[in-house]
Amino acid sequence: MCKEIRPRLLAVIGSAGAVFAAPSDAADWHWDPSLSVGGIYNDNFELTRSDKTSVAGTQVEGALQIRALTPVSEFKVTPRVFFQWFPSDHDQDVDDEYLSADYIYHGQLWVGDLNGWFARQSVLSSELPNTEVPPGGLGTTPGTDTGFVNVESRRYDARITPSATFQLSQRFKLQVNAAFEDVNYEPKHVNSYTDFRSYSALVGLGYDVTPRSTLYVNAVGLRYEPDTTPNQDSNSYGVRAEWWYRTSQNLQAYLRAGLDRTQDVVVTTTTTSTRERTNNNVYGGGLTGLYQVTAFYLDLSRAVVPSGSGGLITRDQLQLRVRRSFSPRYAAFLQAYGTDDSGAQTGFEFLNRKYAVGSTGLEWRFTREFTLRGQYSYRWQKYGGAPGGANSNEFVLSLVYEPHRPANDLTLGYFMPAQY
Repeated sequence: MCKEIRPRLLAVIGSAGAVFAAPSDAADWHWDPSLSVGGIYNDNFELTRSDKTSVAGTQVEGALQIRALTPVSEFKVTPRVFFQWFPSDHDQDVDDEYLSADYIYHGQLWVGDLNGWFARQSVLSSELPNTEVPPGGLGTTPGTDTGFVNVESRRYDARITPSATFQLSQRFKLQVNAAFEDVNYEPKHVNSYTDFRSYSALVGLGYDVTPRSTLYVNAVGLRYEPDTTPNQDSNSYGVRAEWWYRTSQNLQAYLRAGLDRTQDVVVTTTTTSTRERTNNNVYGGGLTGLYQVTAFYLDLSRAVVPSGSGGLITRDQLQLRVRRSFSPRYAAFLQAYGTDDSGAQTGFEFLNRKYAVGSTGLEWRFTREFTLRGQYSYRWQKYGGAPGGANSNEFVLSLVYEPHRPANDLTLGYFMPAQY
């Protein structure tokens, strides 16, 4: 996305939020800030197999979640910043900014959701993701990251995802989703990162088997437009069968199976290309729950997703998060995130990649507003054909300030519930 479009996109998101939250007199407004300050040490910050770079410094993260609630709607916008400073190696400093906005409206026979997200990140953050839940929550398989951080660059990522579900009868429902994403790297580096735009859509028919479970049959389509020469724009389409189950607002599970037909890229000359198709199986399954002293999130999936490498990829993904409170003051957490990427198209020379990150730690909440948190993280990455993988160890000790955190809240900090 060019520089002229990005501000326009943010203006659209902000304007939509202002319109949707217009009845401010009737809305219940919440302003929830958070601030984390601490120290960090990493023995292989760029996750390389040789010439490892160790860093030590300061880490700061701040966010402000603003919510407006009415009986039929919820509007939420969250600006967030993330900084890492390393006095002995400023080339590794991280300076990231994020903005997310979400508006949900409950009509008499339908529910609509408009979500927008923008990120300006160092590639040290964007290409080596952590264990946070991705935008969209349960059943979502994000793409774009490449694992390459050996060049100095920055990624700009803008995304808009409108969706709606219509109740057609007592048991039948129609769901319609769309998404647009624009990813740019600045400055650009040939053979490292590829700018792209992607468009996707889903139309599905659901049937409520019971008051707690629903079966869906969905048709999906994806358009991928990388900035490459020769033109390697690609399409992918397929079908999904999904089963969703809810026992309450605190527990949800799903199963998914489907097939995608993905357009190949077979370049024959510098000006023409031939197009064929590759079949890719997709699947998913997971559950998430939030209880009095325990929160968990488990999701295993495979999907065809866009990539910053210049083509569509097949991503196998695992997400795991468990948090347990032993008392009102002490809690422990365990998180893991892993991907196995391979090319989804014939003719696209993709270097297969395996990536995993896990973290564990303890929290001591010595007052309602302040928490002392210690965390250890392990990262590992391996590319196809490489003689071995790369790994790193990271330690973070931080003081967290959350003035509006409820006394019995488990959702802030290291566990965020899925967005349904």
